[in-house]
Amino acid sequence: MSSDFDVSQYLNIFLDEAEEQIQILDETLVLLEQEGDDKELLNKIFRAAHTLKGSSASMGFENMAQLTHAMEGVLDDLRHGTLAVTSEIIDHLLHSLDMLKELKDMIRSGQEENGVDVSPLIEELRNCRSRGTAAKPPEPEVAAELPTAGVAPVMPPAPEAIDSADLNMDDVEVNVAAAAQASGYHVWHVKVTLVPDCLMKGARAYIVFNNIKDLGEVIKTIPPVEDIEEEKFDDSFQFVIVTKATADKLRDTIMSVSEIAGVEVHLVEAKAVPEAPYEAPGKREEDGDKGAEAAKPQKNYVQPQGQARTTQTVRVDVQRLENLMNLVGELVIDRTRLADVSGGLKAKLGA
Repeated sequence: MSSDFDVSQYLNIFLDEAEEQIQILDETLVLLEQEGDDKELLNKIFRAAHTLKGSSASMGFENMAQLTHAMEGVLDDLRHGTLAVTSEIIDHLLHSLDMLKELKDMIRSGQEENGVDVSPLIEELRNCRSRGTAAKPPEPEVAAELPTAGVAPVMPPAPEAIDSADLNMDDVEVNVAAAAQASGYHVWHVKVTLVPDCLMKGARAYIVFNNIKDLGEVIKTIPPVEDIEEEKFDDSFQFVIVTKATADKLRDTIMSVSEIAGVEVHLVEAKAVPEAPYEAPGKREEDGDKGAEAAKPQKNYVQPQGQARTTQTVRVDVQRLENLMNLVGELVIDRTRLADVSGGLKAKLGA
């Protein structure tokens, strides 16, 4: 989905979500000051900040997105133990939370949130991370136990694979996927299921696509982009993405969006589709005539010299073929983006 898509219709749902996430931050930051390094609590606070960052960035509210991004950085250090919870850090987080409330109220009243300077708060949060005065001493490393002889180490199960044919991918999409895999990229099929009572399914889908845009390129959506924007689907939608990100990273990024019930990620098995051999015009008629002639009694015939038949071939450098494949992939992506822009313009103009 394109950034040109009209997001104004989703303002109310954004404000409701922002209210919910800010309420979570308000309640949990006070508890954090009392309970200290509670991992579950820190994860809950981090998810709220991460969700608010993603939705505000999707709506184009840069101040809110940048401030929550800075808060997210501090919270990430806290939950990984590189910073310890102190009253100073809690104070900075609470000051930032107060600013988030102010920005939310400005947005609700129709004011420009960019008129407020949030850089001092962001700088304070960055200083908390860079000073590291409250950093915890590293925990002693524990030597990993080697597996006993004859016992194979337990490996996590690999994501289940799905064939490209089962996704109705056309030849261009299959070849793009195969070329990407040959270049070391992952090609994932992702199924996103929304909660049953989700009211703005198109808004949720838009935020999902916006949040994963930096992870890779979506080469196919099920249903098509236009149907997703117009909410012509039940409680789930699917897409195929080319990315360097792992399945867990992709799943976590999508699950950070509100009203997502579940995310399934599968590998896509894609084998390049060979192009049909070139056939010169009139060749089929010639072959048909040959068949007819073959049915007739054969006569001894000596072909005149100088009229020997030759087979025409074309040699193409492998690098050129690879470049062509990359260009085809870009065309597929651009086609999807143009469809997004077209849908947005139609919605704006009422066409």
